[in-house]
Amino acid sequence: MRRNFPALSFLCLSVLFAVARGQECDKPTDMEIQSLITASLRDVSGDGGVLADITITQLDSTLVCLASARTENKYQFVSVVAQYTRMDGSGPQYNQTGQFEFECASGSAWRITGNELGSDSRENREVPVDASRLGATERTDCFWCIKPGHPQLALLVGSSPVPDEVHHCLACSGCN
Repeated sequence: MRRNFPALSFLCLSVLFAVARGQECDKPTDMEIQSLITASLRDVSGDGGVLADITITQLDSTLVCLASARTENKYQFVSVVAQYTRMDGSGPQYNQTGQFEFECASGSAWRITGNELGSDSRENREVPVDASRLGATERTDCFWCIKPGHPQLALLVGSSPVPDEVHHCLACSGCN
């Protein structure tokens, strides 16, 4: 265990530094949310190859978590509850509801949370939820929008952070 301490410490510090210095983006637009959800729902093989192409239609979404950045009206992470129709080779799948987390990749581009750290699996891309979450209030007192049990939470050593179940918000004091 002692041999792994430097590597584990470096990984933890890297994640915490990434959260602390994160990029700042405007709220994602409806078109960006639709594009991100489409990318999130694609079936991805272990080597990153797309197995099935899909289209999302009739999207109804609500931002439920916005992790504030240092700049006013800018965000590092968001959580979105969406109800949509998924179109793929097997036909339409109506009224699917899921919750998705995205992070700011640059000043103007959002990406699926965790892809760069190897957590690019279907379980980490969408949490199936009840459609009643579409009416949830927006939270902005968060420093991270991430689903409970996400593998990246294990990297926060020394604490047991638990995001709330509805918003996927890890709250902070002093956030906007």
